[in-house]
Amino acid sequence: MTEDESIYIDLKVRKSDIERVGVVRMNDKTLTKLEVEEGERVVISKGEQSILRKAFGDAAVNEDEIFIRPAGREELDVEDGDIVKVQDFETISEDIKEKLGDFKEYVKEGADDIKEKIGDGVDKIKDKFRKEEGE
Repeated sequence: MTEDESIYIDLKVRKSDIERVGVVRMNDKTLTKLEVEEGERVVISKGEQSILRKAFGDAAVNEDEIFIRPAGREELDVEDGDIVKVQDFETISEDIKEKLGDFKEYVKEGADDIKEKIGDGVDKIKDKFRKEEGE
């Protein structure tokens, strides 16, 4: 995987009636495809909603499925059989950090440009007052 490439997989939601919050289960091979280790966090998304959960492998889960606990299904507003996108959280967070760094530099450059223009404007005003006082 390249540094700027985030892997995501579409998975079918399966109901898990266990009430424990913060965990999802998927096939071990799916974890490998996502480049996620057991217990690492993944982002599960449906439309504009996303949740963050620790992922655990389970050979009994089909490769195209993810078992989501009741609270997670409610947060995502998904039912059994719906399709969700699953991504490695660490990759996403690194992408976001890089983009925020780029944005910070963009804002700094803009602020420096404004500062320079204000300085030039102040110099022009001072020159104008000097000329008026000297006349």
